[in-house]
Amino acid sequence: MSADPVTLAIIQGTISAVSGYAQIQSAKAQSRAQAAEYERQRKMNALNALQEENRRNEQAKRDKQNNLAIFASTGFDPDSRSFLAVNDEVDRIAAKDITNIRLNKLSTESQLSTASYISKVQTQSKVVGGYLSAAKGITTAYGNYDLYKNPKSTTNTNFYTDDESDKY
Repeated sequence: MSADPVTLAIIQGTISAVSGYAQIQSAKAQSRAQAAEYERQRKMNALNALQEENRRNEQAKRDKQNNLAIFASTGFDPDSRSFLAVNDEVDRIAAKDITNIRLNKLSTESQLSTASYISKVQTQSKVVGGYLSAAKGITTAYGNYDLYKNPKSTTNTNFYTDDESDKY
């Protein structure tokens, strides 16, 4: 089984174009999957931060209740300066911890945002590369088609022929 060079050139160009298109579609699908994963991670990060914040608020509330129980059992007045100072310290530490939790959440979101941007840029590069690959295949196939269909055409860049008039 054999095919003439013109048919092979057309087949080669078609295969190259389809391959380039498949690369483009693959890159886009991969990008969509990565974007969904980054979004899932962002949501999980926000949920984890909220849960940690709530846990810390509950811990502060328990600490204040424990302080009230201790002060009440020792006979101190719950409105005394020392009791209020202890509870203020509990509130201050809880507020600092919550600030750190929120800061960590923002840092993780920033990292995910950067990773998402890099992924998007890489996908755009792959898409452009796929289009260029398809265009290269098509132009190469056309060049080969023209070469075999019209051996003496102006697009013939084969300088190594046996014809003495073609040599430089």
